[in-house]
Amino acid sequence: MLCSLLIGVGYDAYVCFGIAPRAITSCNEALLENPESTVILERKDDEVELVEEEKLNNYSIKENPKKLSNFDKVLAAEKKEKTERRRRMETVIDDYEPNTMGRDLYRNRRKHAWVLVKKGKRNITKDFFLEPSTGRKYDTTESRYL
Repeated sequence: MLCSLLIGVGYDAYVCFGIAPRAITSCNEALLENPESTVILERKDDEVELVEEEKLNNYSIKENPKKLSNFDKVLAAEKKEKTERRRRMETVIDDYEPNTMGRDLYRNRRKHAWVLVKKGKRNITKDFFLEPSTGRKYDTTESRYL
């Protein structure tokens, strides 16, 4: 479909078929460089508004302060740490973590299709491969396809 769209807008595109590594066929981009830039997302802590306590008159009922056991304090601290760790994993890109996919049982046997865009039309000066599942562009001399 990608090849048909590229041909429709004037590119010289061809479907290629062969063998690709597991990272490409499984769309796992953890070990690949970010084509744009490395972005670190940090969420700011929610700002807490300080509300002045209402002045209590002599006839109002005063509530006793809530008492927590040490066990409840430890559980609350663990829960807060767990939610902070989960938030950090969701929002921060940490390139220092090892990203391993394990042993590949189907090495050099993973069939795959990709698109070759030839130079010449639409001011394209160099041939390149285009991965349909991720949109990544690979140079023909440095591609990971066989």
